[in-house]
Amino acid sequence: MRQLAKGFAKISPWLVAAAVIVGCGDDSAMMGDPGEDHYAPGYNENEGEGDFGDNMATGNSENQSQAPDEDFEPEEEEFLVQQVAATDSYVFVPNQTEDSDTVALIDGRDFGVRPIRVGLEPVQVVAADIEEQGSVGYVLSAGQPTVSIIRADQGSGNSAADVQILSVPWEVNQLALSPDGTHVIAYIDPEKPINDSASAASLQTMALIRLGDEPGDDEVYELSVTRRIDDIAFTEDGDQAFVVGEEGINRLPLRDIKSDAFIPAIDLELSTSVFSPQDQEVAFSSDGTLMAMRTSQYEGLGLFELDPEESVVESSRMIELSGIPTDLDLVERDDGSKLAVATIRSESQIALFDVDEALEADEEDDSFVRTLDASGADAGIGRLTPDETAMTVFSTLTEIPTVGLLDLETETIETYEMRNQIRNLEISPDSRTAVAVHRAQEEIGPSNDPEEEFRRGEGLTLWDLESGYRRPIALRGEPEEILMVSGEQGTAYLYVMLTSSDSAKQGVKRVNLSTHGTSFLRLPRTPLQLGAVADQVFVSQEAETGRITFLDVETNAQRTVSGYELNAGIQ
Repeated sequence: MRQLAKGFAKISPWLVAAAVIVGCGDDSAMMGDPGEDHYAPGYNENEGEGDFGDNMATGNSENQSQAPDEDFEPEEEEFLVQQVAATDSYVFVPNQTEDSDTVALIDGRDFGVRPIRVGLEPVQVVAADIEEQGSVGYVLSAGQPTVSIIRADQGSGNSAADVQILSVPWEVNQLALSPDGTHVIAYIDPEKPINDSASAASLQTMALIRLGDEPGDDEVYELSVTRRIDDIAFTEDGDQAFVVGEEGINRLPLRDIKSDAFIPAIDLELSTSVFSPQDQEVAFSSDGTLMAMRTSQYEGLGLFELDPEESVVESSRMIELSGIPTDLDLVERDDGSKLAVATIRSESQIALFDVDEALEADEEDDSFVRTLDASGADAGIGRLTPDETAMTVFSTLTEIPTVGLLDLETETIETYEMRNQIRNLEISPDSRTAVAVHRAQEEIGPSNDPEEEFRRGEGLTLWDLESGYRRPIALRGEPEEILMVSGEQGTAYLYVMLTSSDSAKQGVKRVNLSTHGTSFLRLPRTPLQLGAVADQVFVSQEAETGRITFLDVETNAQRTVSGYELNAGIQ
């Protein structure tokens, strides 16, 4: 089985290439296009806003009158697995010192580090290995509205790589990369600052970059889409992208877009009182022909079959559940069938059903839904194991949480208690260990109870999924990023990047997930980013001239490279 693309809740694999993207032409080129909205800095965006039902057909579903649950509290998961731009051989790390215009190109095979000139103030990079082109990185720069395309294996003469610099709309602040690496989307993440260097901004602008077969053949198109984007999901083949936002869902046929365009939202034929665009989670099938949705305003799910060629709903089905689902997953089995899994925190339940069976059943028939009792577990979020045989369930809202492990074959659940509130939970590549990073609780006075001390400090818990054994580990600093990798011998390791006002407590903690043995590497400079390339883990650090420390996954041998940014300052 494999988990399908999921919108709204951010997907965070252990090593994800963060995507960069561009816009084209003049910043004002799309001003006045259909559906576009502009505002001046300081304008109250909520003032005068109406219902966005005008963008969607009203429909006649009898469920539309369901009132929103004012007591519903969404999960608040923190993703500590950061997006790292890595290929099989290279890592692209932006130099984020003031007035920088370089990206460090790191060769994981020989520790070579070369500064590559890009636009001013690079902030995000994504990368992929492209057939017949080698390693390609896309760099978004904030100081100049540009995206630089770095072809790491196509340098000529004294140049370390081929670099093509393209203009982008100044509003974009986030990146998304297609699975094949040939398309990049630059869009506006409403949770990040928007460049305020101009008097007006388009909240609905987006740009699509298509990588050319040769340097200089790259194409850039500016698109007008929904605003306040929650997520972007791609089909497995990279031919389509779905944009989930406040005004609905846009389908982008990536290879068919040949010019700047306005992309209308998919008409779901539902009132926004059922699936409010401001609050929805959307999961897509790997081929883009099926969409499942949940919202905090409906005790159930919606299933939508999409036309494979057009942005049209062919059929739909509303499925009532025992309560409001707090998380939604689509899982594809080896035989091609699809399983929908929804956690229902208020009822401590998990609902499962076969999607094809649901779409074929009579409207009054809901016997296909199987509701599992989670036996008191805080079933707020579901996290599929990499081998796709089980799912962990947990909540980020409970101070002393009970977690569950759902066996997808037997559909049975085992529950376990954790010692502290969960910030994030991730699973090792071998599917044997879950790592729960905890939230430090406010101190209410001195205590000699070790468990209370653990709850008041930074920490994590290793959860052996086969035996149920849980090992709490106290951390000396603030966990900023985590990374799990497997060595050549198959052993999985956890790396935790720690920051602290006490320089003695900042660095990287390494945990052997088989033996639970730990080690700590203190770093004299503040760590900035944690990632992996080849058989090395690297951590970049705050230094004007550049500083990166490599850690061998198997031996934990260390090597630091510094000063590589010096040459970048020579004109």
